[in-house]
Amino acid sequence: MRDSREGAAISPEIQAGWSAGIKRYDDRWTVEMAVPFRLLGGNPPRPDNVWGLNLNGSRGVNLEGAGYGWTGWTCWSDTKGAFATPNRFGRLVFTDYTLWLRCHYAVLTRNLMDEITDLMMRYPGAGKPLMPEISKLDGLWTDFLKQLSVSIPEVAGRQRELLATGDKVVAAYEEFLSRLRLGVIKTEFR
Repeated sequence: MRDSREGAAISPEIQAGWSAGIKRYDDRWTVEMAVPFRLLGGNPPRPDNVWGLNLNGSRGVNLEGAGYGWTGWTCWSDTKGAFATPNRFGRLVFTDYTLWLRCHYAVLTRNLMDEITDLMMRYPGAGKPLMPEISKLDGLWTDFLKQLSVSIPEVAGRQRELLATGDKVVAAYEEFLSRLRLGVIKTEFR
């Protein structure tokens, strides 16, 4: 069930104008929505626009003997009370897709590299045999960045390919980190 509000009141025009789908998994759920810009003020955002946004969810339960009730209210951006608190909304930042990809994967690889660096500095005996492979990780990252240096029209048709390549780079860092952790266990905790 979904409802669309303008302020506190449900808006039939907005309600009828957008669509959404939900996919449930064992450990998470995802939502995909299509909202026409005409419902949001008309003009598509420019790459430098920032909008306030909040997404709210609730979990319906069938209360035995009491009918249908609601529990488990959640917000994407915690508003510390009422859902419709714009000054506590999250920020939706519109940006060039290649810039977003670069930043997204930079954060993921940086977090992994921070842990790799920490372990290698604390346990040099475990890290030394893996040192030559660091340049392979650097090469994967550099190749990915080269793929992002194409024009925006070229990127439009390659979004899934670029996401898959970024995911492979992150997977390589994760695999390296796993081997380093095993090396630490073998050399330091016999």
